[in-house]
Amino acid sequence: MLTKADVDNSASAFALAILQAEAEAGRHKDKLQLQKLLYLTDAASAALWNRPAFHEPVIALPHGPALAKVTDEYKQIADPTSHIIEQVPDGDPGLGAEDRATVAWVLARFGEWSASRLINYTKRDENPWAQVYEKYGAGPQAVIAIEHTVAWFSRVGLDPASSVDNAAALEAGAGKIATAHAVALEKLGR
Repeated sequence: MLTKADVDNSASAFALAILQAEAEAGRHKDKLQLQKLLYLTDAASAALWNRPAFHEPVIALPHGPALAKVTDEYKQIADPTSHIIEQVPDGDPGLGAEDRATVAWVLARFGEWSASRLINYTKRDENPWAQVYEKYGAGPQAVIAIEHTVAWFSRVGLDPASSVDNAAALEAGAGKIATAHAVALEKLGR
């Protein structure tokens, strides 16, 4: 599997793609939802494409996995009371077709979830967040290794609605992403 150092995409690009897609669907995310959706996107990319989505490390914070850089970026534009990010920045996130398909796949499964449901999901079943948080506490030293995240998702499954075994769910998800990728490439004329 490629490592974080091998990936050029930034978490900020994925955050923008998530916020834009959700705004188009009529949903606005708060900062905690965005953090968990980024974590799930990173895990999905690693499990399905054998590479992390972005180069920044995911760290353990009290409310679960997070990316410090994204927290700082969206702190200024989120509502100070509700923490909802209503003013979604314009612009092209610059993601390729596989990455956009991964975002769409994650949002199809988790996009309507509340922050508390996402927090509970990403902190369940002896997950990497709990192991790192117990050992290091919160902060920049509490990096959650992508390999541990992939192993955890291989056990619990990436598709919360699926009752099939995890390997089959991952295989079906990869097929759906491959189809979405082909459609995206066709639209791009490639």
